[in-house]
Amino acid sequence: MALSASRGEIEFDQAVSSTNATGEDFEKLSNELALGRESLGRSVATDAFVWLYRDVGFAPRWSAELGLGAGGSRRALHIG
Repeated sequence: MALSASRGEIEFDQAVSSTNATGEDFEKLSNELALGRESLGRSVATDAFVWLYRDVGFAPRWSAELGLGAGGSRRALHIG
């Protein structure tokens, strides 16, 4: 018997910048630049599987496996 279970999570974000400078004063623009991070969302993957198997030997150099398995997989994307 074999069991397998896994869970993975990935976060997506981006760097953002903004300014409150007005007019044509570009030197002032660089001094008033604000940087930050904005979350775009996350992705979650969950998997679970189980297998029942039996080795069947026909020759010394080769063996087969006979088995049955079941499992499930779930993917979720959370935006925002």
